Amino acid sequence: MRLWLTLACLLMPALACGEPYFAVRESYDCSLCHINPSGGGMRTAFGNVYAQTQLPATLQDDAPAWTGALSGPIAMGGNARYSLSQFDDDNGGGDPGFATERVNLYLAVTPSESITLYIDQQLAPGGAFSRESWIKITLSEQVYLKAGKFVLPYGWRLEDDLAFIRRVSGINFTSADNGLEIGHSAGNFTSQFSVTNGASGAAENDDGKPLSLRSYYAMPMGQLGISVNINRNDLGDKTLFGIFAGFNTGPVTWLAEWDRLDDEGDPLVGQQDIALLEANVLLARGHNLKLTTESVIPEANRQPRQFRYSAQWELFPYPYLHIRLVLRYYDSDGDLAAQNGQQYFIQLHGFF
Repeated sequence: MRLWLTLACLLMPALACGEPYFAVRESYDCSLCHINPSGGGMRTAFGNVYAQTQLPATLQDDAPAWTGALSGPIAMGGNARYSLSQFDDDNGGGDPGFATERVNLYLAVTPSESITLYIDQQLAPGGAFSRESWIKITLSEQVYLKAGKFVLPYGWRLEDDLAFIRRVSGINFTSADNGLEIGHSAGNFTSQFSVTNGASGAAENDDGKPLSLRSYYAMPMGQLGISVNINRNDLGDKTLFGIFAGFNTGPVTWLAEWDRLDDEGDPLVGQQDIALLEANVLLARGHNLKLTTESVIPEANRQPRQFRYSAQWELFPYPYLHIRLVLRYYDSDGDLAAQNGQQYFIQLHGFF
């Protein structure tokens, strides 16, 4: 690996990259490793350095150095996830199947220090579509303005869109919306506020404008924050309020989030409590054990209670490669097969 890249890694502080537990584990903000100040998506040059030199269990000295830079102000990145999975419900075993889970390409153009143009394009599965596309204007060292299509600032930005705090809340990578976001960071406090159409990227269809706020305080031992999402429309108001936290206890990094959903427009949903507790155990360099428990508890039994428990081993064997072995158990008070059973899968994740 090129000498300058190795030296840069030695001189830079330990940075966060990838899922939120990296940010908590390293006590740094996600924007240090991602182009998007809200986290997720394309990696910065520092993020690529971290991914190549700090994550892998085994370094490859002859591996080409990669910072994302193509030419001048243009940078590129990508992720590809493939899996072999099987779901066994209470009625019997299922059939294992291969799947292309997600393939994304990222492009960022920074013509000046104050302006960044960004595109996150999902290529597969199915037809291609834009997950995010925005322009960011850096107004000062503490304030930025972002306009375009983006994922709303709310809670932990997990990569797994099927996690209850992502799927049930409706705020995930498939529901990016058009609007404006303003971010402010001063000392240990960071806040992001957005106003959007509320149409998940489609054309505007009413005069309601959802408001989202994510604000947190970063400490040496972790982070503590709150999130609010208010969506007022003709079909009925929908509100989300949440508390999220992350902290370290020795080799274990914890993530937690609780959300309260109140959907007046859907009587079958009504009020629900959504919760996540995740423990990430650093077994050794490049080896992480992730244990997760999740729940959805509806009010007045309008819907069945749902639970999801996961155990997964994450391995970063070499630069640019991530392997996950996952055992997941679903349980609920209802009779739906998809909410009661066991899932087993292995996922290969390549990135650059």
